[in-house]
Amino acid sequence: MTDRETSPAFAALPKSARKVFAAIGRAIGDGDCDVAAANGTAGLGSYDVCEFTSPAVLNVKTGRGEFFFLPGVGRKASVMTEGGIARCVMAAPNLDY
Repeated sequence: MTDRETSPAFAALPKSARKVFAAIGRAIGDGDCDVAAANGTAGLGSYDVCEFTSPAVLNVKTGRGEFFFLPGVGRKASVMTEGGIARCVMAAPNLDY
């Protein structure tokens, strides 16, 4: 999915479904954020790291822009904002063979 596709998905949610904290919004599930020290900054820099249980849609606003991710329902996701660029990492699905 591209930002062009996921931005309307987030905008289509009713305002009551948009649970926003820090500058990161999610549609459903739970979220928890912390601050990580940035590498190479002599201990002077930091950035947000947030973990989500089942966010469906994520919206992240930083000083470098607005980012959208569509992890889907039932998928864990983590978002990092190092350097003002939002990145989303998703947990691998559980595969039962």
